[in-house]
Amino acid sequence: MFKSLSIKKKMTYFIGMVAASIIGAAMFVFFTLNYIDSDYKELEKKSIKSAILTLDIEKSLNYISRTNRDIMLGGNYEKDIQKIEKNLKVIDDNFKILDIVTNDDPDLDLYKKAKKSAIAFAHESYNYIKSLSKDDIKNNKEKIYEGYHHKLSPLAAESRKYFKKYVQNKQKELNEDTLSLSWHISLGQD
Repeated sequence: MFKSLSIKKKMTYFIGMVAASIIGAAMFVFFTLNYIDSDYKELEKKSIKSAILTLDIEKSLNYISRTNRDIMLGGNYEKDIQKIEKNLKVIDDNFKILDIVTNDDPDLDLYKKAKKSAIAFAHESYNYIKSLSKDDIKNNKEKIYEGYHHKLSPLAAESRKYFKKYVQNKQKELNEDTLSLSWHISLGQD
C-alpha cells in the first residue's frame, strides 16, 4: 500500500504519526501529573497535616505536664501559667483543625478518645494548678503533688495511651501514603 504513495504522502503520514505520538505522550504526562498532584494534595491534606498537628499536640501535652511539675516544685508561677495557657490554646486550636481533617478518618473512634482524654488532662491539670496559691505550693508541696498524682495521673495515663496509639497510626498512614505517592511518581518516570 505504501509503495504506491508519493514521498509527499509518505512524509505527511509520517508527520501525522509523529504528531499523534507526541500528543499521546503529552496527554499521558498531563494525566499522570494530574493524578500525582491529586495524590499529593490528599497526602498533604490528610496525612501530613494530621501527623504535624498530632505531634504538635503531643509536644504541648508533654510541655504542660513538665510545667505543672515545675510549678509544684516552686518554679516561676506566673511565667509557667502563661506557658500552660499558651499550650492549651495550641492544643485546642490544633484539635479544631483535626476535627475537620479527620471527619472521614478510619481511626475516628480512636481520635475521639484521644481528643477527649488529651483535653481532659490538659484542662483539668491547668485548673488544678491554677487553683493553687504560691503559699500552698511553698508550704504543701508533698500534699499538692499527692493530690495531683491521685487526681491527674490517671487522666495523663489515659491521654498517653490513646494519643500515643493515634500518633502511631497517623505516622504509619503518612509513611504508607508517602510510599504510594513515591510509587506513582516513579511509575510516571518510566
